[in-house]
Amino acid sequence: MLAYVLSIVLVTAITAGGALVIAFQTPHAGGLVILATSALTILTIVPLLIGALTSYWDMRRSAGSRRYFRRVLIVGSVLEAVAVVLIVVYALVSGVAVWVPTVFIGVGAVLLVLSLLVRRILPPEPDSAAEAASWAPVAPAVVRRKVLAIVITFFVTLLVAGAVIGVIVSLGADSDEGIGTVIQFGVQFALLAAVMAAIIVVRPINRQLKSVAGGDLGLVRRISRVVVRGKSEPLDDAEQVVAVKYAMIITLTLRFQLAYLAMLYAALALQQMAALLRGHSSVFTLLLLVMLVVVFIAILPAMIIQLRRVGRYAKEHAGLLDGAAAPVDAAPGHADGASGLTDGASGLTDGASGPE
Repeated sequence: MLAYVLSIVLVTAITAGGALVIAFQTPHAGGLVILATSALTILTIVPLLIGALTSYWDMRRSAGSRRYFRRVLIVGSVLEAVAVVLIVVYALVSGVAVWVPTVFIGVGAVLLVLSLLVRRILPPEPDSAAEAASWAPVAPAVVRRKVLAIVITFFVTLLVAGAVIGVIVSLGADSDEGIGTVIQFGVQFALLAAVMAAIIVVRPINRQLKSVAGGDLGLVRRISRVVVRGKSEPLDDAEQVVAVKYAMIITLTLRFQLAYLAMLYAALALQQMAALLRGHSSVFTLLLLVMLVVVFIAILPAMIIQLRRVGRYAKEHAGLLDGAAAPVDAAPGHADGASGLTDGASGLTDGASGPE
């Protein structure tokens, strides 16, 4: 977890620093800045994603994992090459100093190498086999506590951010505009904080997904095609048990994922709407707002269908887990780490809506 947070901080710092360099070094703003920042984003985000993948999963575990990782490396390499071309074009057109594209490309290369070595650098993780053996469904009370943590985060951030922003805008803003600004930024920051809280509270559940699959991403992807996408693929007896546990885990993670995606899109849409209402907008702002709404409306039915399908699979195959441990409420190492629950799965299946 510490390595994950540090990597986010590192990439954010590099991106912010690079953006400042671009802003000060580019003689003319506009398209050149967008070109350079797009390249910088690719050079930092691609290594971050590859590093997250290799640090969390054992990409040599199976033929399926190795095959998937090769595809990831090919796509990542292509994107990195595109970013290098963009940086070179930006340097040639803008006439910036040679050190600017050199540093950007060099930093991207170093980050990419670190992403491939991260599994050797990080300390070994606890034995996944031991965690899988102690797997137990999570109690509904644990899920309620996670939801409560997200709600509390939202309202605490809303109060704190509203107070801080209120003090700032009161120094010179018109009273009506100041109130609107406080509300807009307060809600926006509260939504983003709630998104981070949702990602954090669901992380232990995602870890259980790794443990039940023995760290084999290839197996997880194959089971996902059966459970989430409804494909017909042969699974042996052991894999069928893993598939049921996977369905119970994904039942929870998809619900949290839907929640934090909705909050994230709401925060971004609120930002664009505020710009439109204040008149500080452009065609790009309007297009971005429309795109946010269209994308969310497009993915919502698909996620609801997946929720119904996964919940039904968990309910119909729950008998394969006869003799498994009872739902865990607050036992150390299980309350937050264990995943999946029959009651939660059935409740989701009954409560979710959307066409099949």
